Amino acid sequence: MRLPSDWQKPLSDSRLLILSCFSDGIRRVIAALAARRNDFVAALADEVWFAHIAPGGEMEHLSGRVAAWAGMV
Repeated sequence: MRLPSDWQKPLSDSRLLILSCFSDGIRRVIAALAARRNDFVAALADEVWFAHIAPGGEMEHLSGRVAAWAGMV
C-alpha cells in the first residue's frame, strides 16, 4: 500500500500512528471486515457516540457490544 504524501512527514516526525486490525493482503471491505474494523476502533476509543442506529442494524449490534465492554449490560 502506498502511503499518501501528506502522511509521510508526520509519520517520519513520529506524530502519526497508523493502526490496523487487518493484514496487508486485505484490499476490499466486506460487511464482516467492516464490523471487525468498527469493533477495533470502538475498543480503542474513550467514548463511542452513535449518530443513528437502525433497529436490527450493525450499529445496534455494535452499540450492544460496546455497552457490554463497559459493563453496562
